[in-house]
Amino acid sequence: MATTEPEPPPFSAADIANRTFARRRKGVNPDEVQAFLQSLAEQVARLQAQVDWHRARTDFLERQTAGAKDAAYARLAKDFQEVVRAADTASARVRAEADAEAKRTVAAAHDEADEIVAGAKSEAEGVIAAAKARAERITSEATTTVAEQPERRSELEGKIWDHPAERPEWFVTMPTDPKAWEPEAAPEPEPPPAAPNEDADDLDIRFDRSLFELLDDRADDR
Repeated sequence: MATTEPEPPPFSAADIANRTFARRRKGVNPDEVQAFLQSLAEQVARLQAQVDWHRARTDFLERQTAGAKDAAYARLAKDFQEVVRAADTASARVRAEADAEAKRTVAAAHDEADEIVAGAKSEAEGVIAAAKARAERITSEATTTVAEQPERRSELEGKIWDHPAERPEWFVTMPTDPKAWEPEAAPEPEPPPAAPNEDADDLDIRFDRSLFELLDDRADDR
């Protein structure tokens, strides 16, 4: 900041020292006046020298202050640039680390999802295979059972007739003659009047039911 310079005096030290006055009768002592003016001129000269020195010093300090200010601004600008550069570097590093972490998280999620899907698929395949095997076993057993029914039926019929001791309790109480416990035939509709000399022994009664059906009906009746 520039300082306000004092205005120069209206006359210099030389002007004071060389000043002359008109002489008159009964005036002052000219030697004393000259001596005073010389002393005053010397004092003004010293003051002027001090003013010049302070002015020069002020100019020097102003130049030095301006240089220091420029240096401070330059240093501040450099420090700010370094701070901005460091912030950019840190921001880039943080973004890179965040991206890497996000990619790791997504990859881990994909791996876990693949494991879950693979486990579910394997379990489903196991359940399907077990169900298929069971269905095949049941089908095979049912087919075998159906295939064995006629043979089993014949075997049981044979045991009933050939081995009386193995007959069931309800069967033992039945008459020994199969014809005696066979169900009666449904009543035939009353025939039209027979022609003369027609023999009634020609009536033919047929039974089309199997032995097992007859046995089942007998058991139901009991």
